[in-house]
Amino acid sequence: DGPRDAVAAADLELYDAFSLYYDEKQVDTTFNKHRDPSHVTVNVCLHSDCEGSNVEFFGTADAPSDESFAVTMREGHAVVHYGRHLHQTTPLRRGTRAQAVLYYKRRGVVGDNDATYHSYVGERPDAHQPSSGE
Repeated sequence: DGPRDAVAAADLELYDAFSLYYDEKQVDTTFNKHRDPSHVTVNVCLHSDCEGSNVEFFGTADAPSDESFAVTMREGHAVVHYGRHLHQTTPLRRGTRAQAVLYYKRRGVVGDNDATYHSYVGERPDAHQPSSGE
C-alpha cells in the first residue's frame, strides 16, 4: 500500500514547463515559500556552479512545519516532489545555476486542488472547506 496520493506515471500529464536562471548579479535570487501548481513537480538542474541556491522543504507534503531540510541541486540531477510540499529557494551567494521545472497534473482532472496555488503558510488545499457539521 503506497502513499494515499500515489499516481501512476501514465495518469499524469505535463501541465507547464519553464526554465530559471540565477546569477549573483540579480537583486533577488530566492523564490519565497510556496507550493507549486502541480500534483508532481520535476526540478532538473541544468547547470550548477554556485554556493547557496538550494531547495529547502518544510515538513512533509501533508504536514508542513518549521522543520526543514535542504536539497543541493547538482547538475544533471532532478528533484521530484509533490507540488503541494511547501518549499523555497535559498539565496545564491556566488556563481550561477540554471534549471528546468516541469509541472505535472493528474490526467483529465480539471480544477485539481494540487494544480492551483494555495496559501504560503502551510495550509492544506481543503483547509477552508466547511465540514458537514458546519
